[in-house]
Amino acid sequence: MNVDALPVGNAQDGVEHFETVFQSISDKYGDQSLDGLIADGPVAYAFLRKYREDLAPLVPVVYCSMPAPDPQRLMSCASCSGVPMDLGVAETVDFIFALRPETSIVVGIIDGSDESQRLRRQAEAAIAPYMDRASLIFPGYEPGDDNGLDMDTLRDVAASVPMSGAILLLQYDPVATSSAPLQSGVSRMLADRSDAPVFAVRQQAIGSGALGGVVPVAEDQGRQAGLVMQRIMEGEDATTMLVEAVPPVPVVDQTVAARFAIPAALYLDKAQIVNPIPQPATGENLEPMTGWLSGGLLAVVLMVFLAIRRTGTPKDR
Repeated sequence: MNVDALPVGNAQDGVEHFETVFQSISDKYGDQSLDGLIADGPVAYAFLRKYREDLAPLVPVVYCSMPAPDPQRLMSCASCSGVPMDLGVAETVDFIFALRPETSIVVGIIDGSDESQRLRRQAEAAIAPYMDRASLIFPGYEPGDDNGLDMDTLRDVAASVPMSGAILLLQYDPVATSSAPLQSGVSRMLADRSDAPVFAVRQQAIGSGALGGVVPVAEDQGRQAGLVMQRIMEGEDATTMLVEAVPPVPVVDQTVAARFAIPAALYLDKAQIVNPIPQPATGENLEPMTGWLSGGLLAVVLMVFLAIRRTGTPKDR
């Protein structure tokens, strides 16, 4: 089976862009019969909802890298299923205090979208057990401070977070796009400007400045989406298929963790590691060499002893 990737663009791209993409895909695959389509993210899913009938009618569609769509809308899409993506907001809040129990303030970063408000509510519920020692604020979206966050204000916010605080990047998308390059760029800017660590709920931010988070891993999402497509192609009814979300997992940028003096024992056996710090040779690593040297030294001693015996006088012997 041939597998191909077909980038469709970002949410801010206009109608003409998507018409051009559709025409390009139609020209490329017009004479071929497609067996399945996987929509990676909400933009790709919306694209297929609009153009599927003209592109590949009734071909199975599997979504991933996005929250579960409205159930009624999904039911109206014949032979459609998917892998819902759950962001580990509550788990990431717990992760902040597990790695830095001294955290006194968590600064949440969101934009004006409905999705941001949903994530904010999850964060507010998750921090309730820690309210006796820490507070949670959302700059630009608080009473008396409700002008939102532009990039200049966001830079100022990052620079103002104290060392005892933490930044929680939930979602920041000033141009209404969830593209990975933008998320990565925001994460890097926050990390460069702030004395406090950045935590995130999306994988692409970790390794791009964020210290860590409990995030959906892209490889796990892709593997699950492929298995769902395989089940559909083997005859299972997509509309009645039960598919669970891939659980998010802890991920830590070890280089950033070292910069904040976070002991590796707090996360090493519990999290996936990116940007690992090279470890010095241990006694276990040196054991084969040590044994070889010991054996070599013993051989030299024996050789010297034998040489002395051979050159000695009969009386000496």
